[in-house]
Amino acid sequence: MDVNEAVPAPSFGRHETFHPRYGWLKKAYDQTTRRPDAFRADDATVQFGVGKNMVRSIRFWSLAFKMTADEHRTDLKTTVWGDAIFNNNGLDPYLERAETLWILHWLLLAPPCRIPTWWLIMNQIPGTVVGTGDLLDAVQETVRNNPEWDAPSPASVKRDVDVFLHTYTSKRDKLTIEEYIDCPFRNLGLARHDGGMVRFTFGPKPGLTPQVVAFACADFAAKTGTEEISVARLAVEPGSVGNAFKMNEGDLTAALETACSDTQYMSVSRLNGEPHLAFKNGAGAAAQSMLAASYGTPQPSAGMVVA
Repeated sequence: MDVNEAVPAPSFGRHETFHPRYGWLKKAYDQTTRRPDAFRADDATVQFGVGKNMVRSIRFWSLAFKMTADEHRTDLKTTVWGDAIFNNNGLDPYLERAETLWILHWLLLAPPCRIPTWWLIMNQIPGTVVGTGDLLDAVQETVRNNPEWDAPSPASVKRDVDVFLHTYTSKRDKLTIEEYIDCPFRNLGLARHDGGMVRFTFGPKPGLTPQVVAFACADFAAKTGTEEISVARLAVEPGSVGNAFKMNEGDLTAALETACSDTQYMSVSRLNGEPHLAFKNGAGAAAQSMLAASYGTPQPSAGMVVA
């Protein structure tokens, strides 16, 4: 998937230098449900309990994670994803399960992605270890050489990289409760930042269940408009599940075979010895089924549509 397809309307620095914090997405969902113009209301700082810059940051992250969507440019509406997860009767309204963090991480990167720096880091930085300076230089060069983007200032790109590192990396093997509240996505164990080096963690990770992997793979297939897809493509193509979750083809195959052993919506088969993922009633229906299965729910949430 080309970066301009995945990130059709790139923006930089809209997070106001704040990484996503525990409770922000639920708060954004609840306030948007209450009134679509919640973020531009005169009492927004009172209702959200934070300053103006943080209100803007919460709005950005709710859009970036696809829990809300633009409505008439200024007003927002909740999405099927937001309804499925953060409704009071939803799958995980208070973000108590590790699976939800992985699902949100996938939705953040899945097209249309609103935060190009994230997409570039996860999809176009090779290897498992990279220096912080090299990471920044690589992102800035790619952004600078993309003629379809209005080039942001180097300072804006640096702020994006800094927020990425604050979102996902920790120097600890286990987070304290204060660190989790500050940013729960550090608990994914996706990367570590120590001594000027960023180390990405490849392979299985806590909370990244076979069902979550299968959900993301089916969602990727649905977005790319295919009803059968090679696991190799799911592992290495830009915008793929393998890049987002840092899993190789063997890891993906093992997870998909486990998930597919308990569903009729999708199956893993071998074509010329290579594993492929096929969908019985469409990739969208398979994604719905796997989202429900990620929470041990027999049926998808009402109204959920994956495209």
